[in-house]
Amino acid sequence: MKGFSQRSGIQVNVNCTPEQERMRVRVEIALFRILQEALSNAYRHAHTSVVDVYLERKSDRVSLVVQDHGQGIPAEELQRLQTNIGGGVGVSSMRERIHELRGVFEIQSDSSGTVVSARIPLYQKLVRPSRNGKL
Repeated sequence: MKGFSQRSGIQVNVNCTPEQERMRVRVEIALFRILQEALSNAYRHAHTSVVDVYLERKSDRVSLVVQDHGQGIPAEELQRLQTNIGGGVGVSSMRERIHELRGVFEIQSDSSGTVVSARIPLYQKLVRPSRNGKL
């Protein structure tokens, strides 16, 4: 975060739950890429001086929230982003990464800024077919 702050001039406040055991590599990479893209979008589009990052890990899920305090996304563009119709490669990539992990991805925005959030389940029960081949 320090490097991003120095290059962009944006203060990044990081709030996270205390260190715990590592997550699956796919989850860690997805969270990193979403954070990277959300910070990049804040720098390019939000015209903000502060971004708040929240990372919360519970026993069954991890949540990442990136909130800027910029100008927000115009309503028409936000609607396209929320309905999977529009947006650039970055937003599509974030959404796809989270959905591959059976998570939830959301973007909310108004004139006080934009919030990008991702929730990923950490432990998924495997469904195994019975001996006769049925679930």
